Amino acid sequence: MYLILVILYVAFCVYVGVLGRDRIIGFSGTFLLSLMISPIVMALVVLLTSPKDMQGSAKSPMPPRQARKR
Repeated sequence: MYLILVILYVAFCVYVGVLGRDRIIGFSGTFLLSLMISPIVMALVVLLTSPKDMQGSAKSPMPPRQARKR
């Protein structure tokens, strides 16, 4: 019985880590924090924070580099 609960806990932590993979701390940070704190708390943190694409400043991104012509 306890083994099933541990497996479910770790599986939920992995799921929260997958949700947090596009955040600043990434998958591993989110996964480890959800193991240490609680996957429910970390799931709320992940859902309330914005992805790292949207956390930058208001500047426009640099244009892609163009290949040099030879």
